[in-house]
Amino acid sequence: MLNATGRPEKLQYFRHDEFSGLEDVATFMRDRVKMMIGPHGAAFYNSRFAQPRTALIEIIPDPSKFFVPCFWEQARLLGQDYSAHVGKTQNKQNDMVIDNIHEVVQLVQGRLAYLDKSYRMQDALDHKYAWDVATR
Repeated sequence: MLNATGRPEKLQYFRHDEFSGLEDVATFMRDRVKMMIGPHGAAFYNSRFAQPRTALIEIIPDPSKFFVPCFWEQARLLGQDYSAHVGKTQNKQNDMVIDNIHEVVQLVQGRLAYLDKSYRMQDALDHKYAWDVATR
């Protein structure tokens, strides 16, 4: 989708074992992530190191059975753009599938349009967190 629209961004899978520690994760999230898409889970806590206006799309299980607004709340506190898509729960572990990928694609396209508009704002680069997570 990104290539088809001529966008410069690239999709990158987050694999925690590719980072040497928290400082590398925080630096990556701060400097390179504009959008984060994934299932509800512990890896989403890394979004706390991302910049304000970072778009987050969380795939959540059926909210009538399982609703934890922690990432929505964190995103709001950090000035990030949060959206959710409900995945179809497959089992008691809340493993999910996405029935309608076109809805997710539309959500991603909408969030990319939001980012484009947001980053064209005159003060778009004035709001940057300077996370210092170096261990001493």
